Amino acid sequence: VNITNIYSTSAGLKTAIDTSANRTGVIYSESTKTNKNVSITDSYFNTGSSVYCHDAIMLYGTVTNLTVTGNYFTHTYAGATITEAVQATEIYGQITIDNNEFEFPTSNFVIMVGNYSNGANVSISNNTIAGKGSYTTAGIYVRYGSSDKTINIIHNYISNMTGNIMDFKSSKAGSTYNILFNSFDSKTSYKITNAGSGAVNYEGNYY
Repeated sequence: VNITNIYSTSAGLKTAIDTSANRTGVIYSESTKTNKNVSITDSYFNTGSSVYCHDAIMLYGTVTNLTVTGNYFTHTYAGATITEAVQATEIYGQITIDNNEFEFPTSNFVIMVGNYSNGANVSISNNTIAGKGSYTTAGIYVRYGSSDKTINIIHNYISNMTGNIMDFKSSKAGSTYNILFNSFDSKTSYKITNAGSGAVNYEGNYY
């Protein structure tokens, strides 16, 4: 499935997969469908001015191998939103999120991957992520790292964020996190949570 060169100003549609009130997705998966090798590239997403739960990309468990590259993500609400630009959870194979620009203030997470039974290796690299002061909880949130998987977070630039720049909830022994050569501006509060039992390689980051 290849999705490319779209211009979206939609707040998305309600999906039955996530039972959270009012949560919608512009691109989202249905729980009864299986898609392999999903690619979302070179597109523009503005999820509008509503206060609540409008994700640009919301994929749950029905995708093997996901690539999100060369896209721009924003919204026009003046304050915070409890939403994500990209939510890719319970996906298998490989998740690649690279060379995107996020101007996406939120009181939740800009990028969220790896929910519970995640079976994917993850590469998040060369992205620009801009928050809006106290409105961002985490730029990059890895919710779960499986025991034999590698999570690479490399060469990202994160700015204007007072929440956690990276947030990790639960990782199994045998998972590996490579957090390398990322940079953060002077308005970003340097806070990162523990990666659980995962092994962490952390070097060359600048703030």
